[in-house]
Amino acid sequence: MHVLNHETTRNGSSVLGLFGRIAARIRRDRRIRRDIEQVEDMNDHMLRDIGLTRNEIRSALRRDFK
Repeated sequence: MHVLNHETTRNGSSVLGLFGRIAARIRRDRRIRRDIEQVEDMNDHMLRDIGLTRNEIRSALRRDFK
């Protein structure tokens, strides 16, 4: 019987490590979506204060998380 963290994929990385990377990516994507929603809720005056227009919100936040 194999223990999950000892099994490896073809390139030698652990299956557990792969699941960890997937989970981290899911958390990151959720955080980006949450942040986009919060910024989209700002009024136009607040957006101008931080130097954004409504059209720039998604690209600006996604760029910052890459």
